[in-house]
Amino acid sequence: MQTRMIMPAERIGEVTFPEWDASQWAQEFAATDWMKLAADMKPIIDRLKAIGALEPDFEL
Repeated sequence: MQTRMIMPAERIGEVTFPEWDASQWAQEFAATDWMKLAADMKPIIDRLKAIGALEPDFEL
């Protein structure tokens, strides 16, 4: 049985965000291979550190 997580509509400033079902997002988040993501992001993180956009000790 799949539980639906309905997020209510919300108004932020002049923008109204409609109600949405967060169930699919939660399933995708849980299925994410975080080690692969970190490996894929390493060259980008290293470049950002080199140009000073990230602290030298930043870790993903």
